[in-house]
Amino acid sequence: MSGDSRQWVNELLRQLGKAAGLSGAALDAGGSFSLSLDGTVFTLRQMEETGELYILHTLGALPEEREERARVSALLLERNCFFQGVGGGVLGVYAQNIYYTLRLAPKSLEYPDFERIVLAAADTCAKLKQEMEAGESAPAAAQEDLNGVMRV
Repeated sequence: MSGDSRQWVNELLRQLGKAAGLSGAALDAGGSFSLSLDGTVFTLRQMEETGELYILHTLGALPEEREERARVSALLLERNCFFQGVGGGVLGVYAQNIYYTLRLAPKSLEYPDFERIVLAAADTCAKLKQEMEAGESAPAAAQEDLNGVMRV
């Protein structure tokens, strides 16, 4: 990843840390930064090859019981369809875990937009978890305009 892209991400993280009362917020040597928002851990990872920044979160395990697995799977597919209810991100299942991923073009972001996107991703994941746990499908959340987001 180009040094200026990494420096820009670190500047965004520094400002996010400052707003949250944290010092030293920056990518580690592997290009990752973990952040806990309301007790929920998110990983921000910059890809070395492209400079793109990903917000990653594990929503939980895919249910084992067949009917519940079918209900949750249908909910995930509904929310993924045309990006409704995922705030510009995508949902996926890998190794029986449900993941949320949001891809950003960090060089196109200014700090206020970056903070808004990170907080919106946290809100989106909280809503998705509530829907998954509710036992019934709820209407999709309103789609937000997320400047700087690149859909995968």
